[in-house]
Amino acid sequence: MSTSNAISPSVAAALVDHLAALEQVAAERYLAEFVRQAWPILEPSATLHWNWHLDAICAHLDAVEDGRIKRLVINIPPGTTKSTIVSKMWPAKIWTRRPEARFLCGSYDQYLANQFSLDRRRLISSTWYQSRWPVEFVGDQNQKMWFRNTAGGEMLATSPAGTGTGQHPHFIVIDDPHSTKKAESAVEVQQALNWIDGTLSTRGAAADVDAAIVIVMQRQSLRDATHHVLEQGGWELLLIPMEFNPAHSVRDPRIPTSIGWVDPRRQPGELLDPVRFPESRVRAIARALRPHRAAAQLQQCPIAHEGDRFRRDWFHVISPDEVPAGVYDEFAGRYWDCAATAGGGDWTVGVLMVQHRGIYYVLDVCRGQWSTHQRRLRQRECAEHDQRMFRRYTVYQEQEPGSAGKDAIEIAREELPSRVTGDRPTGRKELRWDGWEEELEAGGVRLVAGKWTQAFIDEHCAWRWGIRDQTDDQIDAAAGIYNQLRKRKTIHVS
Repeated sequence: MSTSNAISPSVAAALVDHLAALEQVAAERYLAEFVRQAWPILEPSATLHWNWHLDAICAHLDAVEDGRIKRLVINIPPGTTKSTIVSKMWPAKIWTRRPEARFLCGSYDQYLANQFSLDRRRLISSTWYQSRWPVEFVGDQNQKMWFRNTAGGEMLATSPAGTGTGQHPHFIVIDDPHSTKKAESAVEVQQALNWIDGTLSTRGAAADVDAAIVIVMQRQSLRDATHHVLEQGGWELLLIPMEFNPAHSVRDPRIPTSIGWVDPRRQPGELLDPVRFPESRVRAIARALRPHRAAAQLQQCPIAHEGDRFRRDWFHVISPDEVPAGVYDEFAGRYWDCAATAGGGDWTVGVLMVQHRGIYYVLDVCRGQWSTHQRRLRQRECAEHDQRMFRRYTVYQEQEPGSAGKDAIEIAREELPSRVTGDRPTGRKELRWDGWEEELEAGGVRLVAGKWTQAFIDEHCAWRWGIRDQTDDQIDAAAGIYNQLRKRKTIHVS
């Protein structure tokens, strides 16, 4: 008697139907799965290369759909599939569960907005989509820039020069509100901001509809749409630069977004997608863009590489072998700008500096996001190390106002094997930096090469006038010890 493991045609058909049903449910629930399945419809000649940044975009858009995020800004370089996912596929995916949803989808150019609209309609009209989620369009409102379905859902494509008719939307999607060719025109930028404000205020805040809003763009300028809406507050920022920067001046990549996502990269300079954007291609793109555009469009940090207040060519790096022997006979000081938040928030920074024959040598920068206990351990290690190099040495620590600040200095004096002096800074920190800035510009500073050097320079060059909540702890500490050394020099000269 023989047995067979063959599956009968009816069972095979049932399995196929079951798998198809599971795929359909997954596509309805997760945008990442919907994108994978819908990709051949919109991009039949292009192979989908999946990278972690696509998961990040999809997860945050799922959170917008579910109501966990109400206002989302996505900053990411061009060519990373952002428009295909955000402007084309995401609205179509939402109609799989909510065909009554109304969308207002805008871009800086009406032609581009219309192209996105045509692709959305082509996807929704496809056999693949209709066989799973039948959607019937309303005949007299099935146009390239505005179409509706019988459930009451609609998708309107608009721009600053376009229209804003239709009912109040449940979702507003703004894809690249600025033209890259006109991003440096203050007039053009302001017109785009006025359009965004008008769209959000008149279309997205009706009494019965509180629209979810998504803006996806590459950074363009200091006063672009991202800066504009973040200044208003209440927005989630998903920031994904081309190269990882642990000291990014716009958003600390180690702090999770509201859904718990953090950039998976850890090494400075680590690329977003080495397969699609290998280092050679990134360098070629950066050269073509020029430094200030590359900083904005690739790094999502709209500042010139050369810097704003502090210019990159002011920083002179020397090797340890180039440090004059007489430096170690001078008085040395390390200034601590302290924080006490482990793993996030502000940084604790200790800058070691010496003045020798008119030149200020930055010998070391100790920096971390530590708990109070961890910080004290690191301060003691640095003091012990510094005193082995310098016979004359003092620790300076910024002293906060009140009894707590006084207590912190007394604790440091008890725990550290060196002289400790509290510093009570007065006035705005930006003004306290003036002397340090002038010394850098005059060429009177040398940085002794170390692991800390690049991050130290980058933080200085990333600082911009008029931007709140910037990372400036290294600048604070460097200016602090510089001012202390200048004070000693002035006293001795007198």
